[in-house]
Amino acid sequence: MCDERRILYQLKLERLPTRRLAHAAVFVALLIFGAFRRHLLLRDISGGSKWQTTAKSRIDSTHRNEESNNQYSQPISEDKSSAPLVYHVSPGSTGSRTLYHASCAAGLPSVHHKSFCLSWNRGVGDASDGVADGARAHFEVLRLYQLAYGCCSLRAKGKLERGGNSTTESLCNMQVDQWSKSILDHLDNVISSGLVGLYDTPYPNLAEQVIDRSRYLRMSPPLIAFTRRDPDEWARSRIKHSLLLCRQEHSLHELGASEFDIIGCVNRALISENTGNALRFWDVFEYRSHTAGSNKTFEKGMAVHMKRHQESFGPISLYKPDFFVSPNGARGSPIKESQVTKDLKRLVLADEKIDSEHKVSFEPLTCRGRVNWEMRNDTMVEFYHLPKTCGDSNASVAPLIT
Repeated sequence: MCDERRILYQLKLERLPTRRLAHAAVFVALLIFGAFRRHLLLRDISGGSKWQTTAKSRIDSTHRNEESNNQYSQPISEDKSSAPLVYHVSPGSTGSRTLYHASCAAGLPSVHHKSFCLSWNRGVGDASDGVADGARAHFEVLRLYQLAYGCCSLRAKGKLERGGNSTTESLCNMQVDQWSKSILDHLDNVISSGLVGLYDTPYPNLAEQVIDRSRYLRMSPPLIAFTRRDPDEWARSRIKHSLLLCRQEHSLHELGASEFDIIGCVNRALISENTGNALRFWDVFEYRSHTAGSNKTFEKGMAVHMKRHQESFGPISLYKPDFFVSPNGARGSPIKESQVTKDLKRLVLADEKIDSEHKVSFEPLTCRGRVNWEMRNDTMVEFYHLPKTCGDSNASVAPLIT
């Protein structure tokens, strides 16, 4: 009611003539009705016990970790995307794939690691330029992330070529300060595009940057999705994957090797007294194979970082689907993908700042593709893993990757 009180004060209703008083009363009533309508929409999609919404503002004041060291917080463009941005801030192994499939079913152009759904046919012939450009920028961000992962993996396995002139060696000689700047440049292109859903690696590890840049590059704050999972349980599941980790000496407060905050990891490494500016990937990150086995100290560090991530971004998240229930079923059954699809549609419709063109059609984007980056020759290969759902197979294809 703060806005309404301010309007009443500014209009000085006690001094207005009767006719103007009536007009002002109608104006205020319309404002209240608009706010009440939005409340009802949000209440409708938060009515069940399977998930919750947070009534807080979606980061009008962006939460910042005290050690984010973000060098790119200034506005860079006056052109803002009117598309909604649905951003899953939780890391891998927390239901990101379900959210991605639900977004595609809701007709929201989205990316999930190597996968994408942009249109109803193969390629991007019927997708807007803004959506296509956003997807291309996503794969540039992912390429850079995979580059650090691949170089650290080769280094750990003793397979990194030395003394040659190979593409791999040239790529792995990239300095991390240049690498982090390139990631942020391409991330800006993702956020300023028409792409809607951002899921899975590397975006949870760029949480501060995604949220910060969206304040300047989107007309509406991001609809942040958050899935809570017990940190210890998550850590035990996560170590079954091969991981790119911030080295313990560069992790936040040296709490242990961590997947999170990769830009902050680079910044801390660059200002370390023990390192110079010409750092390579393995000076900052480390590769951990899924075959490394259980390590209680490592698991504990991963769990601590996960808990901190949840405490930082849970309170500013709007959508909290429950994909994980307690062992005794005290919280009921996990939410279904079909319900998540409905929820995402309603969340977009409830946002009054989103341009109407993004609310017209919710036809499912069933034609989903993948892009693989091949490190040995630095090329991207596009293909479709659900070909039978991709429109007319005889139609000409405008490829995403050209």
